[in-house]
Amino acid sequence: NFLLRVSYLTDYVYRGLDQSERLAALDETGVLNPTADVGAEDAPNLQFDGSIQLNLGRLPHPMAGVFVNVFNDDPVSRFQEIRPYFGLDWDLRPLRIQAGQISYIFPEREDLNTNEVWASVTFDDSRLWRTEKPLFSPYVYAAYDYDVYDGLYVEAGVRHEFEIEDTGITVTAVADIAYVMDNAQFADLNAPEPEDTGFQHYDVGLIGSVS
Repeated sequence: NFLLRVSYLTDYVYRGLDQSERLAALDETGVLNPTADVGAEDAPNLQFDGSIQLNLGRLPHPMAGVFVNVFNDDPVSRFQEIRPYFGLDWDLRPLRIQAGQISYIFPEREDLNTNEVWASVTFDDSRLWRTEKPLFSPYVYAAYDYDVYDGLYVEAGVRHEFEIEDTGITVTAVADIAYVMDNAQFADLNAPEPEDTGFQHYDVGLIGSVS
């Protein structure tokens, strides 16, 4: 199975961080530059995410891909982030288990390059509620940076799809909350005493799609 997603966004928000503006404020060594020109507010980000997954039936499905974010207003490198990844996806209903490895490459900011391993477990609650499709699909996601930060990121959330019959329109409600532990990349560099442990962000929202 092949997937190619191209996105054009006003903000590149990744795990609660406005990643494009955060990186644009760092110099080539990864140090905060107070005078850096981070670009206009809501400057566009062009993203490419291509992946391949081998469908092996009941066996774990190997997957691999690469994500690229292009931020034209970055004063150091327009190709702001390149993120190759690989892993396994195993559907053991009612549990779906995924795990893998992600590399973070920041051109012209090599000191920020890092790697992490991650895993997630999603519960198919359709059997619990005796419904045809999952109702909340609760999940837990954890990522451990074993390279530069030696820190942990943990996220838990739910999602529910509302399908409008005969229209091809689907509205998905999402909610999640995240906690970080000893992970300095989430610390506020502008704070007098940056903290790298604690609740990091929460999201509540709707996603609309048309097929």
